[in-house]
Amino acid sequence: MRSPRRLGIFAVSALGGLLAVGTAAADTGAGPDPTTHTVVVHDDTEAWYQVLPVGICSTPIGCPPPLPLPVPGPSTIYPEGTLHVGAALGVEISRTYLRPALYSLPTDATVTAATATVPIDPDLKAGTVNLDGAHIVACLVTAPVINGIQGALEDPPPINCRFSSKAVLAKKRDAFTIDLAPFLAAWRGGKPNYGFALTPSDKLGTLGIWQVALNGQAVAGAPHVSYRLTYTQPGTDIGTTVTVPPTAPPSPPEVVIPPPPPPVVVVSQYPVAPPVVAQPQQPVALARSTGYKYSAVFLVPLVFLFALVFLGRTFTRDATPLNAGAGAAKRRH
Repeated sequence: MRSPRRLGIFAVSALGGLLAVGTAAADTGAGPDPTTHTVVVHDDTEAWYQVLPVGICSTPIGCPPPLPLPVPGPSTIYPEGTLHVGAALGVEISRTYLRPALYSLPTDATVTAATATVPIDPDLKAGTVNLDGAHIVACLVTAPVINGIQGALEDPPPINCRFSSKAVLAKKRDAFTIDLAPFLAAWRGGKPNYGFALTPSDKLGTLGIWQVALNGQAVAGAPHVSYRLTYTQPGTDIGTTVTVPPTAPPSPPEVVIPPPPPPVVVVSQYPVAPPVVAQPQQPVALARSTGYKYSAVFLVPLVFLFALVFLGRTFTRDATPLNAGAGAAKRRH
């Protein structure tokens, strides 16, 4: 009886050892657990459009050509850099587009949760009217958005509200918070990340007038749109140790032998005469050439030459009077 009992105990022990070895091997092959991180980033695209009751593309003039650069719209009454969402009598009048800068995350990161915080500018001059009546929903954007558009009147980029999340007013009434889980699921499913749009909700409740001004990145001295992201990364710690290479022993200090001192040369000091101080010379005024005192002296040679010519002609000319022959002829007749 003892032999079969001993064999059973030995078999059970062997089976337990095999299970323990297999579990340890499986744990070793699974690798380290992924690490979780939380970071705050900002957006890389901000734009807002004034939405008309009738789209420009549906009018006889048709759609305008796309703008090559962001051109500010006619919303000069609002502070520069503010974003706007609003509705009037149940009709949308303004819409804001945002896109989080997810490219700033590591390449192997997987975003598991994200929350957007959109600060509000409560000033009436900024465009906030009837904040309590605001009903905002975030919808997935399905086309690229030009960064920097300020109140353009052209048709805004299309959105898909089947992927949406409600904007919740914070307790301090200074910002809206938005859960981005529906958009993360859409982006992981293969849809491009063009961001999301803040637009009036379909369930407005009342046909009132409201508009909310939001702080964009260009607004100075105010909080900006931010995103709190939670992501995971594959574990990289595999338990390896880094061996520090041995350092070379320090070299012995160099012995410097001082050079022999130079020979001492004794120079007899002779009395030195005091230096001769040159007497300052009186400044000599240079004579300034002012020309001849009598400038008419240059005319003397000309006068002499003229007189010489006159006298020469006088003494060499025929002395007979010119009318002497005429007088003799008259006397003959």
